[in-house]
Amino acid sequence: MHGEVTRAGANSAALPEGIDISAALPDDPWWPRAESDLISTRIKVDALEGPRVAEEVGESRVEHRESDGAVQLAFSVASFAASGLVLGLGEHAEILEPAEFRSEMRAWLGAMVDAPVPTWCATPMGSRGRRGAAPGRCAG
Repeated sequence: MHGEVTRAGANSAALPEGIDISAALPDDPWWPRAESDLISTRIKVDALEGPRVAEEVGESRVEHRESDGAVQLAFSVASFAASGLVLGLGEHAEILEPAEFRSEMRAWLGAMVDAPVPTWCATPMGSRGRRGAAPGRCAG
């Protein structure tokens, strides 16, 4: 880069020809590109994260609000693509339906916990590991 950096005015950026932002960054990342094989999904998000997530995904997906602030969300996804949303919420989210999605996620997480420590792991986790980390896991 040569020269001084300056800030251009609002809406002054121009996309290169042939770039489709809506295709690259869909509003709903869990929504399929094609509307085939949709799966009705329900998740519960606790009171700590519920209000934020409800605002993020939209009121139309809020099926029920509990008195403590937890929410139940209902939406359709393609092949359990909502797993990223659920994983990102950690202990704050629970998959309610479908049972296959819940079972698949539990099996996948169980396999992660049971997986052997990688050979490249220089510092295995032990009793001095990070809070919440499984004993025997890699610290870094």
